[in-house]
Amino acid sequence: MGYLSDRLAVFLYDGNYAADCLASGLAAGRVPPPAACLSAAASGLQLSMQLSASVLLIAVLHYLLAAKNLPLEANAS
Repeated sequence: MGYLSDRLAVFLYDGNYAADCLASGLAAGRVPPPAACLSAAASGLQLSMQLSASVLLIAVLHYLLAAKNLPLEANAS
């Protein structure tokens, strides 16, 4: 989820994310990051969590659909 969050933040940021948001002064904590960087990072994290939750919901749906047929398969053998 961290990789996806970072990729989405880079995609959502208008400009050079690495140069503007990941500069050495920002990484060391000496300079506060610009608001646009924080917004892109927050939006990237939010979207990655939504995508992960969607994948899990699809997995649950498939599990329930498969579980519906389990008693039928057990009786067939």
